[in-house]
Amino acid sequence: MKKVFLVVFLLSTLFLITSCGDTNHSHNFENGVCTVCGVNEDSIEMSFALNDDGTGYVLTDIGECTDKKIFIPESFKGLPVIAIGNSAFEKCTTVQRITIPDSVVSIGVDAFSQCTALKRVNFGENSQLTAIADSAFSECTSIKTFEIPDGVTSIGSGAFSSCTSLTGITIPDSIECIGFDAFINCTSLIYNLYGNAKYLGNKNNSFVVLTESISKNINFCMIHENTKIIYHYSFRNCESLTSISIPESLTSIGYAAFRNCSSLTDVYFDRNSQLTNIDDEAFFNCISLKNFTIPDTVTSIGHTVFSNCISLNYAVYDEALYIGSTENPYFLLAKARSTDITSCHIHEKTRFIHSAAFVNCTELTEVTIPSNVIKIGLAAFERCISLKAVNISDVEAWCKIKFDRLSNTCNPLIYAGNLYLNGNLVTELIIPQTVTTIKNSAFRNCTSITSVTIPESVTYIGNFAFQNCSSLTSVTISGSVTSIGYSAFQNCSSLTSVTIPDSVKSIGNYSFEGCSSLETVYLSENSKLQSLETRIFAKCTSLKSIIIPDSVISIGNAAFYDCSSLESVTIPDSVTSIELSAFEDCSSLGSIKLGGDSHLNKIASCAFLNCISLTKINIPETVNTIEEKAFYGCSTLTSAVFEITNGWVAINGNNSESLYLPNSLVAANRLTSTFVNSEWRRE
Repeated sequence: MKKVFLVVFLLSTLFLITSCGDTNHSHNFENGVCTVCGVNEDSIEMSFALNDDGTGYVLTDIGECTDKKIFIPESFKGLPVIAIGNSAFEKCTTVQRITIPDSVVSIGVDAFSQCTALKRVNFGENSQLTAIADSAFSECTSIKTFEIPDGVTSIGSGAFSSCTSLTGITIPDSIECIGFDAFINCTSLIYNLYGNAKYLGNKNNSFVVLTESISKNINFCMIHENTKIIYHYSFRNCESLTSISIPESLTSIGYAAFRNCSSLTDVYFDRNSQLTNIDDEAFFNCISLKNFTIPDTVTSIGHTVFSNCISLNYAVYDEALYIGSTENPYFLLAKARSTDITSCHIHEKTRFIHSAAFVNCTELTEVTIPSNVIKIGLAAFERCISLKAVNISDVEAWCKIKFDRLSNTCNPLIYAGNLYLNGNLVTELIIPQTVTTIKNSAFRNCTSITSVTIPESVTYIGNFAFQNCSSLTSVTISGSVTSIGYSAFQNCSSLTSVTIPDSVKSIGNYSFEGCSSLETVYLSENSKLQSLETRIFAKCTSLKSIIIPDSVISIGNAAFYDCSSLESVTIPDSVTSIELSAFEDCSSLGSIKLGGDSHLNKIASCAFLNCISLTKINIPETVNTIEEKAFYGCSTLTSAVFEITNGWVAINGNNSESLYLPNSLVAANRLTSTFVNSEWRRE
């Protein structure tokens, strides 16, 4: 599959420290320069932020850095510095040398991008670094050599792109994946050569990554016995290549690595192959490919890997064609025998159902999926419009299936709706105690289920897990669940109530949107939720009231949009912002309760748009921004009680006007009529 790397840090507390604090010494400044590390005494300060679980600090910014030599500290306030954040050093054009401490485990997106004077990056012998994110060192045009520490497993897309002076880079044996164009436009980079290919590696193994063939005209390539990765596009368009021998050591074949190798007939794998990944389009349009053995070690197969491989020899079982090995000829279900099939009993040893495997099988009415299947590819059941039944034998195994890229048509339940367990229609679904994660889209569109019981073993409910389960009336979520993915219960139109346990820390966007029968949402006062995300309860038209727990600090965009039965809402002191359209079209909302120690500072645009039953609103003294149309259409609002009435300014484009708020009636009129299209700010 394509690898994209993104480092995201949830930052809760921000601190400052002198920008060149070396972990091994105290500064000794003479004439404004440290005699130990050479840092300027008047150096701009670094910004640090505590990570979300409080275990370490992230370097987030160094401001207008002017130092040539920078030592990043290993610890701050008694905790390790564990990461360099996104864009932390971006466009710092004066720094020439960076020392990164052993404590850092990740380097963020664009962290050192366009540091054009940077010549050297030093890591300790015991570096804990595991990930270098997208474009982390892109356009560092002065770097000549770079030694990636042992232990790094991933290098992001464009990580070293346009490092035009880079002649050598060390790739450790620990590497597992490298993103697209990681070394593109590294015009000075010197590769190691073996056979008919170019490689990058390290002192002990010069051949870790096969980056490309030496030309497009080769007809054979013996890959080095120590190679771990065949990189993206390595042999693409090598139209004369007839065979390839892949060593035991290889673990990954990259995106489109052999695409359009039209003369390729045979791919040979070592009998002890360690291959785990075949990426998207790896052998796409290899029209002469006849024999292909998939090693049993493979755990990931991308989409359209074998598309248009018209000469392939398949194993046949029931109504499908397979690719595998001598030991397991049915490892991958490649495609249906024809688009006219009406049923398919997939072989019990099948591990993968390939992308588009049953596309256009418009007469297919039922399919049996065995418990060994771990992944169903992109659009595998697209346009299987006659499907009525999906048969399984193991709920645990079904919960673990990966449906490729959340595609609507990966999961056959999208069309079938009815799930059968050992021949019995599943209505009351009980997730087994052996399940820890309900994977994305697991029961999407499963209209047969009426209730779900999620046990203590489960910690995560995946994205779209129960979306469109229109017959689902009740769900029991255990106190071990910490995260509910986006759209997890979206459009469960029969669901009447839900209790969110204290253990849940995050609920994704759209999670309960369109649950039109949902009357009650129980959120405990001990809840750990910090945000009600975008459209989380939008169009829950039966919801009458909700008490938001004290843990919540933000009510997200359209969180309660069109909750037309919502009569009252209690907003705790902890909430600092009510975002765009949060309560728009809540036509029955007549009561908004705010605590006496509210920390609310922003009411965003259209937050209470068309709340036609709202008669009174209290604006706490902490509020300093009310955006345009926040109370537009609130036709019965006659009382707006501002705890601070002075200092307000209405801003409309380039015009501003001081607001006169002598009483609550006038204030309400200003909010809903006279200055409804202006942004209010308190200065």
